[in-house]
Amino acid sequence: MIRPLVHLTATGWLNDPNGLVVVDGRFHAYFQHHPDSTSWGPMHWGHAVSTDLLRWESRPIALSPDEHGTIFSGSAVLDSMNTAGLGAGSVVAWFTYHHEHLGERQGRAWSLDGGETFVKDDGPLLTAEGEPDFRDPKVFRFVSRDGGADLDHDHGDGWWVMLVAVGRSVWVLISDDLRSWTRTQVLTGHFDEGAVWETPELMRVHDPAGASVEVLTIGLGSGSPSGSSGVQAMVVTFDGRTLRPEAPAFWVDHGTDFYAAQAWNGAPDGDPIWVGWMGNWRVPEPFPADDWRGQLSIPRRVTAIRAGGELRLAQHPVGVDDLLGGSGVEHHVVHDGTARDLEPIRRAGALRLEAMTPGAVELQLRRGEDTVVVRWEVGDGSLLATSSATPWVVPEPAPPVPTGEVRELRAIVDVASVEIFCGAAAYSFAVVADARPWRVRVVAIGTDVRGAVGEWTDA
Repeated sequence: MIRPLVHLTATGWLNDPNGLVVVDGRFHAYFQHHPDSTSWGPMHWGHAVSTDLLRWESRPIALSPDEHGTIFSGSAVLDSMNTAGLGAGSVVAWFTYHHEHLGERQGRAWSLDGGETFVKDDGPLLTAEGEPDFRDPKVFRFVSRDGGADLDHDHGDGWWVMLVAVGRSVWVLISDDLRSWTRTQVLTGHFDEGAVWETPELMRVHDPAGASVEVLTIGLGSGSPSGSSGVQAMVVTFDGRTLRPEAPAFWVDHGTDFYAAQAWNGAPDGDPIWVGWMGNWRVPEPFPADDWRGQLSIPRRVTAIRAGGELRLAQHPVGVDDLLGGSGVEHHVVHDGTARDLEPIRRAGALRLEAMTPGAVELQLRRGEDTVVVRWEVGDGSLLATSSATPWVVPEPAPPVPTGEVRELRAIVDVASVEIFCGAAAYSFAVVADARPWRVRVVAIGTDVRGAVGEWTDA
């Protein structure tokens, strides 16, 4: 079976991203992995590295099950100041041990060779008696500064923070040595409570004016607008010990397949970059598999945007401007009241549409029996995308998603996925892997549309 070109896959089963960390300019992606089957099973941490977030090199498995349990999700940091006493520049990972009889506990491992091989502590170091769902530690560095604070950066006076999902709550813990932890908060409420909370993440993002805001995100195994798994976000303030919600939670992706999103620790200065699993727990194996099943989304740089009067996240897929030549480059013009077929995308590629005036744009992506249709109301600032590949029927028609005042839409297609980005609106869809080209049609209604299409031919 053909593999995706610019989406990370592995031989066997793959789901949630784990331990995302940058070391010496290389982006490390660990992930939930069952190497012996294309179905979910005893979880390992698979491993791949990249320098551009598009071309991935597979590496040996990083963490394997042992007598304490299988290896569920977690995170990794670069301890350049040797606060843990394990060696300057060590990569320290925290992860969840899952045991059928002993429940879930948190373990630690470290690497002295840049994240290639790990040594585990002798068993779990952090437990929570009476909590059956105790998982997914997200660790990062907090550094207090005049007028604000830094998240993630491993320098200066500060401390380590762990966010861990516990049932329908998030615990905040702090540490000086990446070993012993003190709980400072239990956050409850605020997110959807129809499913156990998973994979917490805290990011500082910036709006177009440069102002920063902190956003806490949670993975929910059900209840999303598409009727499947999804990710909710909430604007918060954080003083290094306490999360203070500032606004109601919202969904970050309205497609069927974006879950367990995590940002890279130690990424270059600027807005955070995160990635999610392009799958869901409603139908975790919706399509046939050959030697692989499961893929990560295209990595996305995350900023803040106003849409529908509220602060939302805008997600910008990496590599698109390099592929298409930057904003304002036009390969095609679709005039008001006309439809135009653009060149097909043979395997993996990107599309950018720019609306010249308020109006509406319809984008149709077709390949065999699969069809993704996007209706963009430019003047009203809303977008709705649907996929024929969804293996269930959503009980009620989904409403359009506010985009904000934007005039640009991007789409990423690969052999097994379609992702749509337009201001605050994002839709991610997994589809059956297929070698046939994607056909692209654009319909302009009340506006002229400038378009650019590009293909990745190597990865």
